[in-house]
Amino acid sequence: MNMKRYIYRLMCAVALIFACAMTVYAGDKKPEVSFDNTHFDFGTVRESAAPVQTEFVMTNTGSEPVAILSASTTCGCSRAEYPKEPVKPGKSVKIKVKFNPAGQHGEISREVKLRIKGSGKKSVRVPLKITGVVVP
Repeated sequence: MNMKRYIYRLMCAVALIFACAMTVYAGDKKPEVSFDNTHFDFGTVRESAAPVQTEFVMTNTGSEPVAILSASTTCGCSRAEYPKEPVKPGKSVKIKVKFNPAGQHGEISREVKLRIKGSGKKSVRVPLKITGVVVP
């Protein structure tokens, strides 16, 4: 009788460990997204020109909603606008990136770093790059 009780307890412990491991694994799941492009070249832009902009399209390719938590830029001359609401599976959103050429000279290379999170604990950082040449 003690052997049956021992085996039963051992099986319960293994099942509990397995359930905890699956919970931790599911919590570490990264969001699944894709982009139409992660680089845009503005070409040649006059320093006196109005700010220029482009759009990057992000698609949620996973099975759970994802959200863009932040979009940080490497310079005050660029900024990003993104939707604040979660993106449902299979849906796409546009991230607008604006660049102000005033005060800039020569070749430019700027990054917008998106921080994207799904339902798990982990978030991912995705760099979007803009380049060009600013002339007087």
